Amino acid sequence: MQDLSGEKVDAAKEIAFVFDIDGVLVHGDRFIPEGQCVLEILNGENGLSIKIPHIFLTNGSGKPELAGTQQLSKILHALASVDQFIQSHTQCEHWQSTMAPYW
Repeated sequence: MQDLSGEKVDAAKEIAFVFDIDGVLVHGDRFIPEGQCVLEILNGENGLSIKIPHIFLTNGSGKPELAGTQQLSKILHALASVDQFIQSHTQCEHWQSTMAPYW
């Protein structure tokens, strides 16, 4: 069992990462190879064996979040959650339900 009381683990609990998808992790439908190493580290393959929180951003808004997440998961060969996938219009979903009575 992992000792979660160490100084390094405490420091790691205070960090998270945000990645722009386009041109940083993915180019078109191709995974940029250097990104794979980074994602492995964030997903627990590191000296502390802990997962480090991270999200993915894109200004592309041609797909619903679920479809975008599924496409990203396929490209990355790793499961990404809808909660990790943020598009430029993602926050508008809240506004839609809030503002609907006024339309």
